[in-house]
Amino acid sequence: KEKQKRSLCIFSTGALARIGLKKYDIIHYHWIFNELISIDEMLSFKKKIIITIHDLWFLNGSTHYNSENVNFLTKILEKFLKKNKIEKLKKKKNLTITTPSLWTHTQFAKKLKNTNIKIIPNDGRLITKKKIKHISDKNEKIYLRNKYNLPVDEFIGLINFDQKNVNIKGYDLLNKILTKLNKLDKIKYLMIFGKGTEEFDFKKFSNLIFLNLGFVDYNVMSEIYRLGDITLLPSRQETYSQIVSESIDMNVPVVTFDNSGQAEHYNHKINGYKAKAFDCNDFIK
Repeated sequence: KEKQKRSLCIFSTGALARIGLKKYDIIHYHWIFNELISIDEMLSFKKKIIITIHDLWFLNGSTHYNSENVNFLTKILEKFLKKNKIEKLKKKKNLTITTPSLWTHTQFAKKLKNTNIKIIPNDGRLITKKKIKHISDKNEKIYLRNKYNLPVDEFIGLINFDQKNVNIKGYDLLNKILTKLNKLDKIKYLMIFGKGTEEFDFKKFSNLIFLNLGFVDYNVMSEIYRLGDITLLPSRQETYSQIVSESIDMNVPVVTFDNSGQAEHYNHKINGYKAKAFDCNDFIK
């Protein structure tokens, strides 16, 4: 029902054996979507292992985030895979896990007691290789908005939409939020970017004016953020949000739900607003 990505990772690929890891003292895994290497292969390394967490896959069966609305067969499979995985992680010596937020750290600390778990916080500097010099006066916004043919004096919101992990990214909540904004007629202009914008139903919101940017190249993302006045992120669950950290780094405030890792990267009512978890009216406020 939630349309989540899943990674079984229970079959041996032989990939690590071909690398010849025995000559190394430390192996560092970055774990992201669509990996194939099994947990047994990963933990077979006899020396020090570091696992940097980008989602909650290591605490679940096959899903990358916590799930609630799963069917009966999935529930059985998830329970079996989860128990097996956590037991193996608990037994592994010389294992260090790093997390990008306090929220993520708490999730792991609950289930992996006595495991060395460290928080490595991100500071929102992922967007560029060198620090951008911010121009805080109005001239910069006028220049950028003229460049993209946008109204200079209007309030504009920014939304990322990639049509993946619909439940986790809260796109059903986004639909509710935009439906109410459409009736309120207070915010008119929205920019939307991401790989899934072609799937977005713009016609549902006749009182809102959208600029569809589609997929945005890495090198121009800093401009896109600074075109807007606020960034909206309706996610149900984030171990860490690159959207939030990049937006804050571009001096653009954010609105998110106060429920997981993304809410740690900004200060409430200073450079953003933390809405009560999944309360669309509070989000709109």
